[in-house]
Amino acid sequence: MRSIAPKLVLLGLAVAIGAAVLIIRAGSDNRVKQIRDLVDWDESCAEIAIHDQGHGRWPHTSEAKSVTCEHLGPLFIYLRFDSSADMRADLLQRTPSAATCIVGDEVVIDYLDEGQFERLCRDLDGDVVDGVSRLPELPGGVTIDEIDRYAELGERRDAAAQREALRRHWHD
Repeated sequence: MRSIAPKLVLLGLAVAIGAAVLIIRAGSDNRVKQIRDLVDWDESCAEIAIHDQGHGRWPHTSEAKSVTCEHLGPLFIYLRFDSSADMRADLLQRTPSAATCIVGDEVVIDYLDEGQFERLCRDLDGDVVDGVSRLPELPGGVTIDEIDRYAELGERRDAAAQREALRRHWHD
C-alpha cells in the first residue's frame, strides 16, 4: 500500500496542472472572443474565424491569434505578452506595417475596415499608435513584378513609420 500513495499524489498533481492549463486557455480564448465581439463587423461576415498564429513572428508572445471575417476579409491580430519589455522588444524588432492598439500587455494590430479599429481600441480603453494611416498611397504598378515590388516597398516603408510611432509612444 505504501507504494500507491506517492503515485496517487503524482496523479493528483498532474490532474491539477492539466485543469489549470485548461482554465488559463479558456480565459485567453474568452478574451479574444470578447475583443472579436467588440468589432462592428460588416453584416456580410457570416463567419468570423479565430486562428492561432504561433510564436514565429513575435517570439515572446504568450498568445498570438488572428481574427478574420470569412478567412479573407478584414481582420485583426491579437498578441498577449508576459511583460511590457517583451512586447517592446518584439514589436520594435518585427514591427507590424499597420496601426496598433496597446492595452497593458496586449496588442491589437489593425487590418480592419476604415473606422472599425479606432472604435475597437477606444472600447478596449487602449492607446492607438498609428504611424501609417496618413502616409500617401504608393503607385500600384501594372505588371505583376511592379505590383509585388511596390507592395514590398510599401510594407517596409509602413513598418519603418510604425516603428518610429511606437518609439515615440514609449519615449525611446
